[in-house]
Amino acid sequence: MSDIYGKMLQGDLGEKLKFERFLSFCTHHPSVRILDPWENVKTLLDRKSTYESCVNAAAAAAAAAAARGCSSSSSLFHVPNTVFLNSIQDPIHAIQFPVICKRQTACATGGSHQMALVPSSKHVSDLNPYFGADEPVILQQFIQHDGVLFKVYVADGHLYTYTRPSLQNTFESVVTFDSQTLPKTFGSSAQQQPHVVTDTAMQKQKVALVDHERLHGIADRLQCQLGLTMFGFDVVVESGRTDAYHVVDVNYFPSFAEVDDFHQVFIKILRRHLSM
Repeated sequence: MSDIYGKMLQGDLGEKLKFERFLSFCTHHPSVRILDPWENVKTLLDRKSTYESCVNAAAAAAAAAAARGCSSSSSLFHVPNTVFLNSIQDPIHAIQFPVICKRQTACATGGSHQMALVPSSKHVSDLNPYFGADEPVILQQFIQHDGVLFKVYVADGHLYTYTRPSLQNTFESVVTFDSQTLPKTFGSSAQQQPHVVTDTAMQKQKVALVDHERLHGIADRLQCQLGLTMFGFDVVVESGRTDAYHVVDVNYFPSFAEVDDFHQVFIKILRRHLSM
């Protein structure tokens, strides 16, 4: 449905008809269980609404911590500063470089996973060949994280956490990449991309220090905000700190590729919801 919706927004009348039939079916067949309401899913198909939801979840977590008398310096998680532009030609204010440039649309387009690392404001003009003049984009502050990304899958309250190779801390020119084709494991395969960190020692160090209780807390806050059963989020732990967790992306129903028994997990979730 997310792909159908995305194509509908691009003017595909056939996909628009499919989408309207789906909504009509849901309305006229209330006995059919909908695991996650479409209005909740739709939030994660646009990076602006995703960002706003993450900010709201982080604020709720901070408010809850303050009510318990906790220090504001020990925030459960942060969301990188982000600005939204109607096009890459727009003036840029209120963000610190380096940044990651992404399309605002998070799915259903060939370029939604193509991104660019921009080291400074003087390099923004180098993005012209990659992003259209009338294409909405976002600039997200790049958080140095030693090339280790934590992928967290949430399946009806159960968490599955894995590490993925990510981008190095520093770079001198624009780096373009497709987030779906980055290496999935540390080691020799990652060496084929020069801007991707291959250091397994750093991976082990980050894994040893990560606070899984905190990841559960982040998942709970996001779940309360999003109202979703199945989602995933990406976390980076800021370089030189063990207490600064940043949620850099959230997506609906990720692949769960690393979860060996996910088929059985999914069947159990469906059965549980059907018996409610």
